[in-house]
Amino acid sequence: MLKNRESFNSELPSFPNPVGAQGVVKCTLGNEGLTKRELLAAMAMQGLLASPQTGSRSYSYLALKAVRQADALLTALDAPYHEIHEDPDDA
Repeated sequence: MLKNRESFNSELPSFPNPVGAQGVVKCTLGNEGLTKRELLAAMAMQGLLASPQTGSRSYSYLALKAVRQADALLTALDAPYHEIHEDPDDA
């Protein structure tokens, strides 16, 4: 688990289990499934592997790139509203 991030949005479950009528969780703790970070990294990895432009890159390289892409998206999602409407390349 990341300890140096201000926001732990990335560590929340990507598909949290619903709570029952009396507030009873329908699953046991520790069985939450993938975190948002893991899910986004998996989707980024899938896109990288499907792209013919990845060429002969190693899986380790692609995995690190996928995690960086997931982290960039989570950082953007955690940003205040006004910041996400500015083009980062114009800064």
